[in-house]
Amino acid sequence: MAGTSIAQARKAGLEILDRLAPADRFSVTLFGSAHRHLFPGLVPAPPENLAVARQAFAALDAHMAGTEMGKTLRAAFTLGPADGEAMSPALLPITDGEIWQSEALVAEARQTGHRAFTVGVGSAVAEGLLRGLAAGTGGACELVAPQEGMAERILAQFHRLRQPQPRDLAIAWPAQPLWQTALPAGLFAGDTLHVFAGFTSPVSGMVRATARRHAEDIEVACAVAESRSADLPRVAAARRMEELPDAERLRLALTHQLPSSLTNYLVVAEREVKAEELPALQKGAADARRRMGRHGGGRPQSHGGGGALPFPIRRGPPQDARGRGGRCPDRSGVLPCR
Repeated sequence: MAGTSIAQARKAGLEILDRLAPADRFSVTLFGSAHRHLFPGLVPAPPENLAVARQAFAALDAHMAGTEMGKTLRAAFTLGPADGEAMSPALLPITDGEIWQSEALVAEARQTGHRAFTVGVGSAVAEGLLRGLAAGTGGACELVAPQEGMAERILAQFHRLRQPQPRDLAIAWPAQPLWQTALPAGLFAGDTLHVFAGFTSPVSGMVRATARRHAEDIEVACAVAESRSADLPRVAAARRMEELPDAERLRLALTHQLPSSLTNYLVVAEREVKAEELPALQKGAADARRRMGRHGGGRPQSHGGGGALPFPIRRGPPQDARGRGGRCPDRSGVLPCR
């Protein structure tokens, strides 16, 4: 990260330090092409430890190069509670880069008992891993741009990780569904719960979400509302595809025209004015060896004058989706990968 992103991360880090209580335990890990822990483990938050962390955030800059997030996460997994301490550790990683071996990282986070509250910055972030890491550990994921309140979104993640985790989340529908998308592993105050289900016929009545937090029963109910939006089935299909085998994923992708790892998105744009014949080939005045170097290779040389390059380019008629020649109208669509 650099520029606005670093400034926003610095701002959020300092605000988080201001909200720590002396009994809280924390650590800070700075990373780029390498990582550095401020403390050897999770430490209490007295003024002297907070001063060390504030100094690190105040000097935070993009001087560590690269984004070696995988090694950093594995190192952070070792910063768990001391033996005998009843504590549920949580991570708040903030990154704008790609991460590899995501499945292995999620498995390691589960084994160590860490919950991950991930923050992805910008458009090149490893969204799949950050969402998977959060969902697989009972955390939450935020994807932000530096200009859209990044510091506030990071702070919201901090408030989530301090909340007690609800258990036994369930949805009661007015009728028995044919299918239902998976419930999230983590649910927090202020979040919106998106769950999709399919039925054989229209339903009416109340939908109830229930959960337990400590010894408290929680219930939220709402009435079924009719929607004629053509986009809602596509959104539901996209969510279902995350949980289905390849054959069913491909069927839904083709039915609802959804891009996926099993399909290609094809766009064909027809020119307003089309050439009816192949272009005529012309030979330039300069010969090939003189324009491309003595041996026909290397950097092109300029000798003045005009003329076409001596390598003609042929353009055939447009190809349809299966590679056959023919004229294609403007259209787009999703096709299975071959």
